[in-house]
Formats: sequence, C-alpha cells, structure tokens
Amino acid sequence: MAKEEVITEIVQRSIPFSPPDISELEINEVAEALRSGWITTGPRTKELERRLAKYCHTSKTVCLNSATAAEELNLRVCGIEPGDEVIVPAYTYTASASAPIHCGAKVIFVDSQKDNCEMDYDKVAEAITEKTKAVVAVDLGGIICDYDKLYAAIESKKHLFKAKEGNSLWSYDRKTNLFSNYSRGMTACLIPGDPNTIYCARFTTNKESEIWRINFKTGVEEVILAQPGKSYTTPQLSPDGKWLLVTGNSRSEKEGIDNTDIFVVRTDGTQLTQLTYHPGNDLSPVWSPDGKSIFFLSQRGSSDKVYNVWRMNFNL
Repeated sequence: MAKEEVITEIVQRSIPFSPPDISELEINEVAEALRSGWITTGPRTKELERRLAKYCHTSKTVCLNSATAAEELNLRVCGIEPGDEVIVPAYTYTASASAPIHCGAKVIFVDSQKDNCEMDYDKVAEAITEKTKAVVAVDLGGIICDYDKLYAAIESKKHLFKAKEGNSLWSYDRKTNLFSNYSRGMTACLIPGDPNTIYCARFTTNKESEIWRINFKTGVEEVILAQPGKSYTTPQLSPDGKWLLVTGNSRSEKEGIDNTDIFVVRTDGTQLTQLTYHPGNDLSPVWSPDGKSIFFLSQRGSSDKVYNVWRMNFNL
C-alpha cells in the first residue's frame, strides 16, 4: 500500500467521541416543555429536583443551568476563595479551570500520564502545597479516574494542613496516632451505627449558625437547618434517629429581648418546631433514653438567673 493511501485512510476514519444518547423519549419531553410555556425554572424542573432528592436519599436538590455552574457552586460551598489553589488536569474541558477562577482561586494544572489521558497521580502529590484547597478529578471519555491513587496522593500530603483559626471538627487515627481536621464545624453529634457520618453546627459568613450532616468518608455535606437571621447549634439525635434537638435564638416580643430556646427538627430538615418559649435562656437539651422526654438547662423560675435542670415531655 502506498504511503499516500495510508494517510488518506487515516484522514477518512471517524471516531465518535462521547456521542449523546438521545431517543425519541427525550425529544418528546423537550417538545412538551416548550409547549408548556415554561422555558426557565418551572414545574418540570421542580419534579426533577424532587425525584433526584428521593433517589439520592436527601431532603433537597437544586438543578442548575450547567455542570459549570454546579462545579462553581461546589467550590463555593467548600469555601474556595482568593489565595487558594485548585489542582486541575491539563486534559479536560475549560469549565474545570474556569469555575475555580470565578471563585478567585489559582489553577494548578497537572499534566497527563505518558500513555493515556488520565492525569499523572505522582505529579498530583508534587503539586499539593499548603495553599491547595481542592483537586478536580475528571472522568473523561468513559475512562474513570483511579480514585485510589488520587486519594493516596492526597493522603501523602495531609501533614501539610492544619486547622484554620476558629471551630473545626477533628478525627483521631489510632493506627498512626495522628489528628486530622476533616471539616469546618463544631458541636459534633455522632450517629449510632454509622461511624462515618455526623451532625454538627457551622457558622456562615454572616456569623449565623446552621445544622449540617457530614459524611467524611464520601465527602457528602448537607445542610439540614438554616434560616436567615437565625442560629441553631448543639444538635442531639433522638434515640429513634428521626429527630434532632437543637438550641436556637428567638425573640420575646413581650419582653422585647433576644434569648435562646429549644427547637426540634426532623433529620431530613422538615417539621421545625419550637419547644420552649421563655424570656430566660434554655440551653443544652438532651434526650431521655426512651426518647419520650428531654432534659435541659434553664434560667426560668430563678430571679438570680441561675440555671436549673428541667424536663419536658416530647410527643410530636
């Protein structure tokens, strides 16, 4: 075969890269959405969010207009900010780099391996510094990242990191005798039977406190209870695992003063209920072993604002 013929054969060869899987079902659904008059967030979007939340076993999901917007949201939730470094594979779509740039972070590119398009995991470890806040893993063209190697590279540099000033959650590895800071937060509440997940309180940039559920093995972090102008803290899980006792701020309109009261909320973030109403502070609630009562500290009944232990029946 002549050299020119070989070149011609290569040029004519077509290799489809990640072709879309679109059937008549998807086409009909798009057509129905256009006919409905809703071209932005509408009832179909809300239905998708509801189904996704059910499928993912979480209380809420939010649909965005693109994966780029979703990546930027992920980075902002993780606290990526100016001065941070985000490691990104050199072979990827531009959004992998543009999202951290939108957050003000510096992008550190890691080149591909010699014989494939995956990033060089040894170079990932070399690229990690004290300023590294995130590593963007990209599954490309049907090839999944070697997450074991990626986690090993990150684990090899964990000694570079220390907790920031403020409240942080820590874990203790008895095998290595090392403390590790794995999440921002305070007043952690353990979950019986699930050593990888906790409930905790976190402060926002507005100095308001929210209740979060964090799985430090998978990295999934979910906000359970948050309200503008309100703060909630000290979560306590009920014996049946369905409720969280929390303390929160409230305002006595009669007395015209702010004070601390006790609230309860389901672990999926629904059915928030205020249990105590008193101009004196109610603090540190705990469940009785059978979950039918709660005990708490309160200044009620004391003109000297001395705290006493009180009990309340729980029957929601």
